[in-house]
Amino acid sequence: MASNQQAEPHIEIGSVMRDTNTGRIGVVQRGPDGLTCLRALSDDDCWEVDANALSSLTSVEMLSARVALTNYESRCRPKAQPAIVRHVRWTLTPDQEPDAEPSTYSMQCVVCSAGSERSEGWQEPQDWALGHSGRNPAHHTFRENITRPWRTFMRT
Repeated sequence: MASNQQAEPHIEIGSVMRDTNTGRIGVVQRGPDGLTCLRALSDDDCWEVDANALSSLTSVEMLSARVALTNYESRCRPKAQPAIVRHVRWTLTPDQEPDAEPSTYSMQCVVCSAGSERSEGWQEPQDWALGHSGRNPAHHTFRENITRPWRTFMRT
């Protein structure tokens, strides 16, 4: 004898299901009063549902729901703070170690933004600026760009 009744879906706390009354999808939870609730995937909204009004999701819906839940939890989970083992004072100073990158210099025209190549010496950028002014008499304002390596160390 065949029955026209649908089998009730297996309801497990923590599973993702659809509330057929509202169409909303959520995570199955037990409320403080022992009733079945669904918690929304995108916020902390929680609503009471009739266990008979819950339905399983298709595999595509399940995948989308799990992604939404993971995204929500990663946004809401408190970020771990690094542990402070000890307080130390740090110093910042130009890097003058033998393996430090060299300081470099360049000049840039303020009028047209053209610029010289970076150089480890001053002469090439200065020659470029003088040549640029000679070719462009109205361009007589320049910006000096210095790139200098720095390093930090703990003070003892």
